[in-house]
Amino acid sequence: MSFRVMESSNANVLNVKKGEQTMVVPAEETEKGLYFLSNLDQTNPWTVQTIYLFEASEEKGNELAAATIKDALSKVLVYYYPLAGRLTKGEHDDTRLYVDCTGEGVVFVEAETDATIEEIKDITKLDEETRAKLVFDIQGSTNVNGNPFIVAQVTKFKCGGFVLGLCMNHIMFDGVGAMEFVNSWGEVARGFPLSTPPILDRTALKARNPPKIEFHHIEYGVIEDISNTNALFEEEEMVYGSFLFDAERLEKLKRIAMEDGVLDKCTTFEALSALVWRAKARALKLVPEQETKLLFVVDGRARIDPPLPKGYFGNAVTVTTCQCNSQELLDKPISYAIGLVQKSIQSVTNSYLRSGIDHYEVNRSMASIASTVMIGPWIRLSFSSADFGWGEPIASGPVSLLLKEAILFLSLGDDSKTINVVLGFPKTVFKSNLKTPKISTMSMIPSFFGNRRENVFDPFSLDIWDPFQGFPFSGSNSSSSALSFPAGSEISKETSQLASTRIDWKETPEAHIFRADLPGIKKEEVKVEVEEGRVLQISGERSREKEEKNDKWHRVERSSGKFLRRFRLPENAKVDEVKASMENGVLTVSVPKVEEKKPETKSIQISG
Repeated sequence: MSFRVMESSNANVLNVKKGEQTMVVPAEETEKGLYFLSNLDQTNPWTVQTIYLFEASEEKGNELAAATIKDALSKVLVYYYPLAGRLTKGEHDDTRLYVDCTGEGVVFVEAETDATIEEIKDITKLDEETRAKLVFDIQGSTNVNGNPFIVAQVTKFKCGGFVLGLCMNHIMFDGVGAMEFVNSWGEVARGFPLSTPPILDRTALKARNPPKIEFHHIEYGVIEDISNTNALFEEEEMVYGSFLFDAERLEKLKRIAMEDGVLDKCTTFEALSALVWRAKARALKLVPEQETKLLFVVDGRARIDPPLPKGYFGNAVTVTTCQCNSQELLDKPISYAIGLVQKSIQSVTNSYLRSGIDHYEVNRSMASIASTVMIGPWIRLSFSSADFGWGEPIASGPVSLLLKEAILFLSLGDDSKTINVVLGFPKTVFKSNLKTPKISTMSMIPSFFGNRRENVFDPFSLDIWDPFQGFPFSGSNSSSSALSFPAGSEISKETSQLASTRIDWKETPEAHIFRADLPGIKKEEVKVEVEEGRVLQISGERSREKEEKNDKWHRVERSSGKFLRRFRLPENAKVDEVKASMENGVLTVSVPKVEEKKPETKSIQISG
């Protein structure tokens, strides 16, 4: 796996000449007046920029691309007429926003470049400087009042391909709604009827009267930054890069995450979210007491009661979070973090959604991002199906991260099973986690599921979630760093073997038997515990020091290693009668089973 670091840009090869902006209005007269925005809309007043790359068609070049797309935009605005309006404040409540359906239209720009699509089509790299040339950002477009909801730019390339760049205001729709709009736009361009006509009425998500806040919404809580990392994101230059997770790595991640028996199942999103949450916490070197929050969105369309109709035009996602301290996140296995993610998703019920809508009605507060890892799951959006008559785009994606703290999960066009994880770190954090003194443009990191790595920056190594404190990130209480001893030394090998401890679970008619080979480990260095919920936890820690010297040199090698495995015991386990023994370096844990009642046979005397 490689961490692709963006140090240089392709912007110098992309010389874009932009024409004058024009206004595109609906092709027919549309309804006027104020248009209601729900509280889920009110919390998203920012612009999202995306690009769509189209190769030259065998039947036609790009000469008519801009005219075709512009004409179709005018026609599709008849169905989506609120997009042609402007934001305005309520007459009696200046904290609430509405759409004034004036029909003023949206902005459209034609552009051209002497570059080729081939030069920019690798969208796995976050090259914001290059991509920014493919969108038209009008003055103050991120300031919502008085600006159009959509700004479109079509850039023609000399190879015959073109790029559609969009600036769209998130207050009008979430990712699903934006995807349906762009796909409808393409259908109109090809002369087809809309497969998913928009449902414009948003009152299904109106706040209750009176409001009823039934839950504690921790997403609005502000976490004290005792690790002083917020200032790094605010003040320092960012280093952006990406990791690619193919289907094989993702499946193995989920498989290993469930090995301790705590989880019955987990999705790709749950496992990957937990992994990057832990990775970022470790890379930032959060203090053990630091509370940390994972924030992501959940689609409420099917969770609200009654469910929203297909084609609902508006924001229907809600922010949800999970929270714990850094020590819990890093010391416990990844199944713990995944469990928090799962509980957070499961908590998004109709009652929770309604409570969140009412919370905003009362408090007008936005989710806090202090000490927060934000996940943007774009993998669920099918923007690649947008077709304006030149076929589907060969690539699509955002121009940049909306916020420095955000992490994006992006799909790779046709290869929907591979996920591109895009993230950034403050420069000092990035450098402090590198062992090599030079940051290369393509910093190669060993295989995700291979041996211990020597590049400390690889936050996706097994050490992140295994969860011992060995290579490559040593814990704050460790007596040595990853550079303290040679990777090939005996003391290093012993530590690595401890971290890789395998525990076998065998079921007999009488008991559940757990065995682990722990050569050289003392009985006092091993713990066997039963936690609430019938969870058996087996852990161990060993510290070793080796000293060598002669009349010319003196060397001391120190290492420490940990392992922790957890198993959810079945209901027939007698958790109060667990026994453990250690003999010849083999730990044996016996958990007796409840005796099954044998059916009693009663003999019936036959009379007569």
